Amino acid sequence: MDIIRAIAVLAVIIGLIGTVAPILPGVILIFFVILVYGIFTGFAEITAGYLFFALTLTVFSQFIEYGASVLGTKRFGGSKAGIIGAIAGGIIGLITMWPVGIIIGPATGAVVGELLVTKNLQKSLR
Repeated sequence: MDIIRAIAVLAVIIGLIGTVAPILPGVILIFFVILVYGIFTGFAEITAGYLFFALTLTVFSQFIEYGASVLGTKRFGGSKAGIIGAIAGGIIGLITMWPVGIIIGPATGAVVGELLVTKNLQKSLR
């Protein structure tokens, strides 16, 4: 049991680093550590209420992250197509290429959305 707790603590530390390092899906990793730890311990220490609270925070943080992607696209001159592309790319990236897709998806979606409207790769990449 101590080894499970040590692995969980290490994974949570990596998740905390991921909350500031863009390459790691920090909050999602922390939630999955809580879930897996609960499963391994028979939910002796993790209650359903705590798990629901952690899931709520995880979903909320993802909405904030995608909102930041949308605002970033808008701030750098992106059109509505770029914003919609960023949202769609984020969702597709999350589903198909997790954890890398969380980072690549919104950026790729924004470029594709802009490219469909402008037909100019240089402007779309900006």
